Amino acid sequence: MKDGEAVQKLDEAGYLKHLEKFRENLQVPFPSVVATGDDFKNYKVSGIPTLFVVDREGKIAFVAVGGKKEAMLRIAIRRLLEKK
Repeated sequence: MKDGEAVQKLDEAGYLKHLEKFRENLQVPFPSVVATGDDFKNYKVSGIPTLFVVDREGKIAFVAVGGKKEAMLRIAIRRLLEKK
């Protein structure tokens, strides 16, 4: 794995610690959610990473599967912020 640490068989606490370190190393500026298999089914997650933007009313307003979606994300957020 380039510039990262491959890990396997972590318990929940170890995984969360690894995830925190990963986010710090990459300086991820947005919140992350750790999901269960049921969450993946309920939200119909078909790939990783999957990004959800939730509007002020708690509704899913934008979904992007895969990386390199920054331009689309900026447009979605701008449109949501412009809504009254």
